[in-house]
Amino acid sequence: MAHTCSTMVLHCMDFRLGSAIRNELETRGILNDCDIVAIAGAGKTIVSAEPASWHEAALSHIELSKKLHAIKKLIIMNHTDCGAYGGRGAFEDREAEDAQHHADLKAAAGIVKEAHVDLEVETALVQIDDDGSIRFESVT
Repeated sequence: MAHTCSTMVLHCMDFRLGSAIRNELETRGILNDCDIVAIAGAGKTIVSAEPASWHEAALSHIELSKKLHAIKKLIIMNHTDCGAYGGRGAFEDREAEDAQHHADLKAAAGIVKEAHVDLEVETALVQIDDDGSIRFESVT
């Protein structure tokens, strides 16, 4: 009998996120009921075909999680100060950085929904503040 879980979480591989994401998933009550996939850039890998191997890895993990574990929901988490985007310094200011992440997360959700109409997609931007604190923001 196949094992099932309700959700797949796709987040960036940045080490700063580990504990915060585990705590967030535990708070939601899904920590032990979800597939967790970390790939550099998270949502960026879905909207950008470069590098192709990252793009294909993200999409294939979603497909595999659906096939093997019958997920019904995908949570895509980007974060600020992300190296795949060039870090915080690649943006004029925090507003520009947030705007880019919001645009990419919305586009990624659209791409996934187009390919998997039965899959609920949630997006979040994990804010890493200058003092190292981390907070989660829903992106709609």
